Amino acid sequence: MEENNARIAQIKQEIKSLVSRYSKLRQEHGALLEKNAELARLLTERDKKIEDIQNKNINLQLSRALGKSGTGETDLKHRLDEYILEIEAAIAHLKD
Repeated sequence: MEENNARIAQIKQEIKSLVSRYSKLRQEHGALLEKNAELARLLTERDKKIEDIQNKNINLQLSRALGKSGTGETDLKHRLDEYILEIEAAIAHLKD
């Protein structure tokens, strides 16, 4: 009989251990789900930035191809230089 009581006590201890592990795994799972949602949000933001940069690049190429001249040329050149710097900075950021 004492052997049965010892076995029952051992089983109870194993159940407590399993319940504890289960609880910890649930907490980790919840944290991982939150992390996954955050990473998905960041990925969506990056995709949007990439799309914006690609659009700016297309506009830049079109502006260069048109080769506008006249009084607005320096203003256009200045804006294009700013776009180029912004594109290069975004690309450098994405490489990191």
